[in-house]
Amino acid sequence: MALPLTAQAVSDADRQAFAQALEAIESGERTTLPTGLKEHPLYPYLESKLLRRQIWKSPGDATDLAIIDWLDRHGDLPLADDFRADWLMSLPKRGEWGRLHQHYQPTRRGTLNCHYLHARIRLEPKPAVLADARAQYVVGKSQPDACDPVFDWLEDEGELTVEMLRKRIMLAIDAGQPGLVRYLVKQLPAKDSTRAFANSWLEMRQGSARYLGKVIRSGRLPKADEPIVAEAFNRLSRFDSARAWDEIVAFSQVFEDRKSLIVRARRDIALGLAYDRDARAIPMFRSVPTSTLGPSSREWRVRSALYYQDWDQARRWILDMPEDQRESETWQYWLARAEAATGRAAQARNRFRQVAQDRSYYGYLAADELDLPYAMNHVRAPVDADAQARFRRLAGTVRAREWWLIDRPREARQEWKAVTKDLQRKDLMQAALVAHGWGWHEQAIITLAQSKYWADLDVRYPLPYSNEVIRLASEFGITPEDIWAITRSESLFARDARSYAGARGLMQLMPATAREVARKDGLRYGGVDDLYTPDINLRLGTRYLAQLLERYDGSLALAAAAYNAGPHRVDRWKPDYPIETAIWAENIPFNATRDYVQKVLKHATGFHWQRTGHPMRVSLRLGDIEAETEVAE
Repeated sequence: MALPLTAQAVSDADRQAFAQALEAIESGERTTLPTGLKEHPLYPYLESKLLRRQIWKSPGDATDLAIIDWLDRHGDLPLADDFRADWLMSLPKRGEWGRLHQHYQPTRRGTLNCHYLHARIRLEPKPAVLADARAQYVVGKSQPDACDPVFDWLEDEGELTVEMLRKRIMLAIDAGQPGLVRYLVKQLPAKDSTRAFANSWLEMRQGSARYLGKVIRSGRLPKADEPIVAEAFNRLSRFDSARAWDEIVAFSQVFEDRKSLIVRARRDIALGLAYDRDARAIPMFRSVPTSTLGPSSREWRVRSALYYQDWDQARRWILDMPEDQRESETWQYWLARAEAATGRAAQARNRFRQVAQDRSYYGYLAADELDLPYAMNHVRAPVDADAQARFRRLAGTVRAREWWLIDRPREARQEWKAVTKDLQRKDLMQAALVAHGWGWHEQAIITLAQSKYWADLDVRYPLPYSNEVIRLASEFGITPEDIWAITRSESLFARDARSYAGARGLMQLMPATAREVARKDGLRYGGVDDLYTPDINLRLGTRYLAQLLERYDGSLALAAAAYNAGPHRVDRWKPDYPIETAIWAENIPFNATRDYVQKVLKHATGFHWQRTGHPMRVSLRLGDIEAETEVAE
């Protein structure tokens, strides 16, 4: 695919003038386009910003025609899709179904998709629309209000059948949507079998333990309700594994003939017990046929054996994994540990050496077992000056850079994603080096990873905000590597990052956390917007990290877990007796938090190597976790 080139150079004066005009248009202070910026590569976006305001301020034919003209000229620009969608969303309010129908393009906006279906119902023959309207209805989640006219049309046309309703209810049950099930089930005939099943499922969702107790006491379990019982055990195992253990004992006595259901429930209970670090997970896993276990269950039965240092069982269960799972560095490392603990020293050494060749968390742990140097294997990505020059001249690259230079990372990110999506791996590598040269570390790291080149540690472990980070580390008594490792893991150094949960900025602080840290230490914090200011975010985030490290006796593993999942969870996960930190970390019940802890420890090592020229030993940051409570003799 040939990409457009540009030789357009932008002066600092024009760049500043553009930024000022953009801000003035977005704030409503300016209602006309600047005349001197028509050659600026982002000028079309000034036009779209002005037209976007007209959608709401001056809706009508003149605005619509101006937008259509803009889309005809610039509709292939990466930021055009959102503009088009915003305009199309305004048309139903004015009854402009024809324009919506003519200019619609596929989108992830569910409301707009429903408006488009509504337009098709008005303008196309019924057979052309019916299948898509049915498909919009038969889904397992609630649909936007804009879909109501589509569903009303199906009902009016006699096309909303009981079979479609049954199918949607079952999909909603599979998706775990009790509110939607409760709404839909009322529309079924009173004696419909799906209605009875759905009501039983709703009863189970209100209390899985209560539901199981009722079934056990009644001694009756229709075959059709077995999936509900299976889900009840699954839910109870996750929320109260000890109670699930008690219920399966009673259930098995009453329904001993339901062998497959009992095996499935025992598997789920074993998994729940393992999550809760309950020693009964090991015998429960032993009672479950290996053939019934999926990849996650196979891993957790090994983790339960590791937690209680049943090394022989851990070894046998690792060897029982499918080859592709067993050969992963995770389980090769733990297999080596199990071999070392069960008197197979030569096998363990050979396996540790193999794993130690990887520049990874487990590779570092394996190297520490044999006191080997870390395999940092730093090789700078080869520079192709001609390829970089071609990439810089691409119109999309120029636009991305201009957005980046005026501190608009969201727009820059969209342009970058579009201009790099069709590049070959060798060109992606050069693009990553271009971004690195700009100081755009987020995209440099992502793009280098997309090129499958992992050896350039200058790109993978940059040291942004060095003066501030080193000063804050000294002030709060922690290492700079810890700050960089958390920041890279949280945001990839994107200062505008925001999570679904509401965490913001470089170190992804929740506003409530930032407010509490600032209050305790008298630090500057003026509200949520401050979290997008790097120096404020770094100061608050570093102080919070220092508090966590102090709380957990300097353990980066526990502090990172608390940074990710919250101190209240980590306190609940702490053991009742001393345990090796690596084993504790392997048994963190949240996959995302477990991966996060390993990532932070790996990155801290990489940043220490980048800053000092030699890696920091992971084993020095691990050690043992002391008992939370005294163990009785």
